[in-house]
Amino acid sequence: MVLTNALLSIAFGIVANFTNVVPIPDEAVPKRVEDLARFIVGSPSSPLDMFLVDRKGTEFEISGGVVRHFDSPGSYFGLQDPRSIDRYRGSSQLSSNEVVEIARKTLQRLVRNGDPLRKGPPFVLYAGISNGQRIPFCKVSWGGPVTSPDSVGEVEIDERDGRIVFLHLWHPAFLDYEFALEISNRVFRVDPVVKRATEESRVPKYQRPHPSPEFAGLVIRDWLRFCGKIGISPGGQTNLSDINWDRTWLYTNGLLSATNAVCQVRFKNGTCFESFRGTTIGHFSREAFFTGYWDTNHEGMIRLRGPIFKHWEELAANLEKLLVNKLAIPTNLISGFKPSPEVKPPEFQSVEFKRSEIGWRHWPPHPGRSISVRESTLGFVAEFDLETGQLELIYFREPRFVDALVRSRLSSTP
Repeated sequence: MVLTNALLSIAFGIVANFTNVVPIPDEAVPKRVEDLARFIVGSPSSPLDMFLVDRKGTEFEISGGVVRHFDSPGSYFGLQDPRSIDRYRGSSQLSSNEVVEIARKTLQRLVRNGDPLRKGPPFVLYAGISNGQRIPFCKVSWGGPVTSPDSVGEVEIDERDGRIVFLHLWHPAFLDYEFALEISNRVFRVDPVVKRATEESRVPKYQRPHPSPEFAGLVIRDWLRFCGKIGISPGGQTNLSDINWDRTWLYTNGLLSATNAVCQVRFKNGTCFESFRGTTIGHFSREAFFTGYWDTNHEGMIRLRGPIFKHWEELAANLEKLLVNKLAIPTNLISGFKPSPEVKPPEFQSVEFKRSEIGWRHWPPHPGRSISVRESTLGFVAEFDLETGQLELIYFREPRFVDALVRSRLSSTP
């Protein structure tokens, strides 16, 4: 198991180090669990990934031993309600060269090895025009915009005072692999169940907690049931002998439970699924692209280009029907969450990167005030291939959906 309290303590230290490079108001920096509005321990990519949201709305995503993604309520590009645009107006106090230099110095201080910024020149995206005046915000990125397979990192800057209000690191040169290994050694506790396995079923003693072969067999059976119900191909590897034990583990998702672990099973061909309380809550095909917190694969973006023959709206509507009819998720639960692309999808019948990640979000009422994406609740996400219409990934994050899946499985079990 992952020692959640120890991992959280390390995460607060990582955030503190990050603020030495990116100035953030002290009251918006979490220092203890009580300062958090919510947090998630673990992701489909690693049980050590962390997602922290401060009570002031500041977000930190930690991966590879560093803060890889930072977002604040001051981000203009994260704005969802145009009625609040007035608070982003003003005059820029910085030249374009000064903006680029702020972004360059910040990213250079965060680099752990190599020189990823050599992939220049920087790409600058300015905010739009409102009432004849430009909104004084911009994003600076290296290697091209975020849709480019050569993206290195991006920084959003408030040009009124030079504050950094958003940052994301794409390139592996920013990651601290040695510290990530140290974290692993400090927060993993080997599951004693594995030690009691028979000699024939014993798996290698990796320095990570993993389920017993018996339990893995049980969750595989439920995963196959899940795939059959909503028409997902599980692929050619579905047996215990096909498991990649080095990437199969137990981890704690604080959003779901502080005591019951999530089990992630990965097969040697790359297919992966997650289970909670014996119930499948996520499937990731070997070809899935959006498999982690803002994670990306540059080669994959090039390989996954193709003609766009499917409308995401139709694919999302069909998936909702399957979830209701086959997995018994209540209609009134799904109707409270609206699907929308996490990134702008390509145009129909164009030839582009053909994957689209759709998130089902609940948006709280907002009479007379602004609302941003960070205030919404993400129920589940799905990745579609817009050429074939195939579902490549589905992952349930909101506890009510997970509870519905567990109830559905229990009611259908003889």
